[in-house]
Amino acid sequence: MTGVRSPVEVVMSLLAFGGRRDLSQAQDLLDTDIKRLGPDGDVKSGRDEYLAYLETIMPGATDYVYEVRRCVPNEDGRTVLVEIDESPT
Repeated sequence: MTGVRSPVEVVMSLLAFGGRRDLSQAQDLLDTDIKRLGPDGDVKSGRDEYLAYLETIMPGATDYVYEVRRCVPNEDGRTVLVEIDESPT
């Protein structure tokens, strides 16, 4: 599996980009068929929809930090559960 990242590695890299407020490399990281299920039950399907969503929330997220509490792969090998603690700076 040389050159292939695990789903957990992809999620952690994406979170690192978000923490730096830089999503320029995220497109290369994500599969076109990614699906995000948010904490409020919101669903973002596909890379373009998910990245567009992130681009809309990033400008308003400049005054908070987050810490990854847990990032665990599901048994299916493709799904990752992420728990994040957010707090204002």
